[in-house]
Amino acid sequence: AMDREAYERGTSVYFPHRVLPMLPERLSNGICSLNPNEDRLVLVCEMEFDPTGRKTRHRVYEAVFRSHHRCVYETLQQFFDRPSDTGHEYAPKVRESLEILFDLYKKQHQARIRRGAIDLNLPEAKVKVNRETGEVDAIVRTERLDTHRLIEEFMIAANEAVTEIMEEHKQAFIFRVHEPPEPEAAQRFLDTARALHLKVNENWLKEDITPQTYQKILRAIEESPAARVLNFLLLRSMKQAFYSHENLYHFGLASTAYTHFTSPIRRYPDLIVHRLLKAWIHKSKKEQKEAKGSVAESLEESAQWCSMRERVAVDAERELVRIKQVRYAEKHLGEEHSGTVIGITPKGAFVELSEAFIEGFVPLERFGSDFAFNEKLHHLRGKRTGKVIQIGDRVNVQIARTNPHLLQIELEPLQGRPQKPKPQERTTHAKPPPKEARDFWTPEDFE
Repeated sequence: AMDREAYERGTSVYFPHRVLPMLPERLSNGICSLNPNEDRLVLVCEMEFDPTGRKTRHRVYEAVFRSHHRCVYETLQQFFDRPSDTGHEYAPKVRESLEILFDLYKKQHQARIRRGAIDLNLPEAKVKVNRETGEVDAIVRTERLDTHRLIEEFMIAANEAVTEIMEEHKQAFIFRVHEPPEPEAAQRFLDTARALHLKVNENWLKEDITPQTYQKILRAIEESPAARVLNFLLLRSMKQAFYSHENLYHFGLASTAYTHFTSPIRRYPDLIVHRLLKAWIHKSKKEQKEAKGSVAESLEESAQWCSMRERVAVDAERELVRIKQVRYAEKHLGEEHSGTVIGITPKGAFVELSEAFIEGFVPLERFGSDFAFNEKLHHLRGKRTGKVIQIGDRVNVQIARTNPHLLQIELEPLQGRPQKPKPQERTTHAKPPPKEARDFWTPEDFE
């Protein structure tokens, strides 16, 4: 019954104020959690690397594991930044292990970039919720630390290693795949970059699009004031990753063999991977048959279901963050902020605020009747003044009004003397309009 429920959920869901776990909390936070100084049953992917960071050997086996220390990303980052400080809480053996890990992480990361992996640096919104009232105290950017990258790097290495093992032995498996982008989507991105006067080479898209193609584009835009926005647009030009019973490779990671292995307590595909690996280790046909699709009929069915459940979870997480952003804006009407233009449409401009990590929309008419949308150059231009508003520009705006039902935040540009926004326009729907009728103001609109 517990397994069927986990399959129905497909994944844990992470909201700003709570987690909806795939497995009961007594498991996910209890005996399945690697708490320090407690023995735990684990499935180990052991890898060996030479001094250059090249993997020379890997194997998978069952073991009993005991963690010596629980590390926190921010505290660990302080240790990496200032290892000579004596105030760190790590024991000598732990410190030595961490130093080796950090050195290997840097070599691993460089090697992965050399092979063509795409490394986008895109901050996400972190909503700080008051536990007592449930209200939003702040919405800030998440900072991606080297310690986050370290964990990501070794998870990627482990995911690849177990996939290579199962591929080598021609075992049924579930893969995490990412197909190459459509040429039309990549071309639209290049057109936008060119409209922002960036030096991008049209010949990059003449042949097959490879991860190296996207690396060239990233290098071309990294010095641009609009680099972060362009990173996001570049991501939007790519397809979404999904689960498959066939190995279709992973474009974004430039990986020929990839799966999700590292989170069996929070993602059902990882749980299937663990079961298939254990069946192979035990050379058990019975275990393999029971594990193949777990509670589904086949791996193909499981892969499709888990991909769908992942999208449902991601959409729910994003929508709830948007709800929190709108409620936060509602409490700060009339406040003035600086922001960055992150999207241009015929109807106006999307602006991301600098202090509060939220985005809103400035309707075209708010800039003045002089402005019009230039589709070719992808900007707004004043017919008489010649003033241009384009992606990456810094603007000053005022939070003018919100619509909680439509999840909209409208901003007013501050031109010359700041003006007071119009009174808040509240909508008194008995219930929100159907989802397909909502006019969400999100960056997806200008794709």
